[in-house]
Amino acid sequence: MKILIVTGAAIRQKAEIIRSILLNKATPTTAAVLCKLMLSKGWLYRFYKRQGLKSRRTHGKAGSVKTTAIENRRRVLQAVSSLYDKKDIYNMDETAYFYCSIPGKTISKNRIPGRKKIKKRLTVVVTIYDDGSAKILLRFVVKSAEELGIQYANAAKGWMNTELFTS
Repeated sequence: MKILIVTGAAIRQKAEIIRSILLNKATPTTAAVLCKLMLSKGWLYRFYKRQGLKSRRTHGKAGSVKTTAIENRRRVLQAVSSLYDKKDIYNMDETAYFYCSIPGKTISKNRIPGRKKIKKRLTVVVTIYDDGSAKILLRFVVKSAEELGIQYANAAKGWMNTELFTS
C-alpha cells in the first residue's frame, strides 16, 4: 500500500487551483462568492471537521515496506518452521521501559521548547514457546551492574545482545 503524505498547505494549494477553475466557468454571482472565499487556516480547520480529517504523526517505517516482500518472507518462514516440532519453536521479543523520560506533549498557552530525551531504560525480554508448553520467566536487561533486587543481566547499552541471548 502506497502512503501519500498530505499537508494542510497542499490542501489549501489544491483548493486555490479548484477555485481558479471554477472562477473561469462561474456566473457573476458565483464568481463574487468565490472571490470572497478566504482559504485561511480557519477554512482549513473547518474543512478538516467536515471531512473527518485529523493531523497525525507518521510513525516507524512500515509505510516504506513492500507487502509482497513480507508475504514472500512469511511463506519462507512457515516452510522452515514446519520442519520443527512446535515445542522447539519459540518467539522472543523485547520492549523497553524508559523510566526517566518525560512526556512528549504538554498543555500550555505558549510554545514550550523541547528537551533532550533521557534514555535510561529497563529492557524486558519476553519469550513464549509455540505450543505453550513452558512458562519462561521475563528477563530484564539494564545498563548498570549494581544490585537492583531482581534477577537481571547487564549490557553496556542496556539492550539485549547475542552474548546475553546465548547465556
